[in-house]
Amino acid sequence: MKQKILLIIILCVELFAFFQWTGCWNFTEPFHFSSSNLALHIIGDIHNDTNIPLWVIRVFHNKITGSLFDIITAYVSFWNISFLASFISFAGVLGLGAQFYAFFSQKRTIRLWMLFAFVMLTPFVEIFLSEKLPFALRLFLLVVPYLWWSMLGSWYLLKNNVNTKLIDGVIIVSLWYLLVLHLLPIFCLIH
Repeated sequence: MKQKILLIIILCVELFAFFQWTGCWNFTEPFHFSSSNLALHIIGDIHNDTNIPLWVIRVFHNKITGSLFDIITAYVSFWNISFLASFISFAGVLGLGAQFYAFFSQKRTIRLWMLFAFVMLTPFVEIFLSEKLPFALRLFLLVVPYLWWSMLGSWYLLKNNVNTKLIDGVIIVSLWYLLVLHLLPIFCLIH
């Protein structure tokens, strides 16, 4: 019974963190792929390279390589701990990590492989389709795989009798972090 209550609390904490993002209406610039931004990066990098062979500059400072590096940088930003802690909370991050551990250490089913692919590929929706899809749909497509994967990880932890005091502590830290992150700026504006 305590496990079910903890799962519901974790889901509520993750949903609280997620609903803070509904007022943003757009992610910040590093999550988007922009060819004009890429051109500025390449020009800046070329001018900063002194005493480097020309062939190295040509290999690493062209649009194809620069595009690949920009896409990888944008993708990795979606797995940044500070982003995930504000997007789905620390409890969600713990669940994500636990589910990745469970996924790679146990037998995997076809449904779990499909969910894994969905989790790993959804940041590309934001990177490439940010202009074409409405914000609510993009946010929904981004959060659902993270929540599913995280809840599976939390269930895995509780099923394997991980000390619930650890999970209680992570829930408390998650709530404290989210309250400070989202309510402190509002409180400071009032005074």
